[in-house]
Amino acid sequence: MKRTLLNLLLLAALHVGNAQALPQTCWASNYLTTPTSRFVINPNGTALDTKTGLIWKRCLEGYTWNGSTCTGSSALANWQTALQKAAASTFASNSNWRLPNIKELASIAERGCVNPQVNLAIFPNMPTLLIWSGTPALQPAKSAWTGGSGFQNHWYRSQTELHGVLLVRDSP
Repeated sequence: MKRTLLNLLLLAALHVGNAQALPQTCWASNYLTTPTSRFVINPNGTALDTKTGLIWKRCLEGYTWNGSTCTGSSALANWQTALQKAAASTFASNSNWRLPNIKELASIAERGCVNPQVNLAIFPNMPTLLIWSGTPALQPAKSAWTGGSGFQNHWYRSQTELHGVLLVRDSP
């Protein structure tokens, strides 16, 4: 089992950033860290995480919620633009959207799956890419933390780079 997992991770690592390279691979259900039962799925394109109390937009910015899935493609943004998009969003008639902090972003990592490393029942059509958090990095200057939907590891990246934007808000 360990050798198979290692081989899959190494193979998937070769394809980071290429959302079409490999289909999502998940292990036995006892390895899943974000089971669908943990979420309340709302018809408006949001999902409440009952463990954290956070409400997630189910689609990355750039995608459209069509009532059953996310369609389109991600609108990559630099960190400042990502912060601005979050502050300006009125998705599902709410104006308190924001970028998740790095711990919140890590909380939706589905560590039992790769490529992408999210629960696709909650975040349908999620590509494998880096996603901005709202957490700035202390060093180097002008960098911020990202999480990856491919391996949900965390990296600090230059704030000028273009990455995915996923919005969250606190539940009322």
